[in-house]
Amino acid sequence: MRLHGVSLLLTDLATGRPLGQTLVCTQTRYAAVRWIGVDQLDRRHGSQAMWKSVGQNIESGLAPGPVARVSPLAQLVIGDRADVVLQYLMMLPIDVPNSGEAIGVLDAYLRQNH
Repeated sequence: MRLHGVSLLLTDLATGRPLGQTLVCTQTRYAAVRWIGVDQLDRRHGSQAMWKSVGQNIESGLAPGPVARVSPLAQLVIGDRADVVLQYLMMLPIDVPNSGEAIGVLDAYLRQNH
């Protein structure tokens, strides 16, 4: 089973310093942040309507660079944090053996590759 993840970088608005990385996969309603210096992943949760909007946001195309703060994707990942900039990096194909293992595979990917 192939999933399509969106890789994003979180940076400090004032300094541009990297703060963490995010992986979002609408197929599994997965969103997590790996903050620099923190071992535990910080999960993001949204309503069914939010996930639908995030999916539409991603399907409409993301350009490299900052994601608009008002976009559904930014709202899901950073909410109202005005001190953080969310930047799109790339779409990632991620293969998982089956749907039951998807979350574990996405967690491992985020931990190992970011």
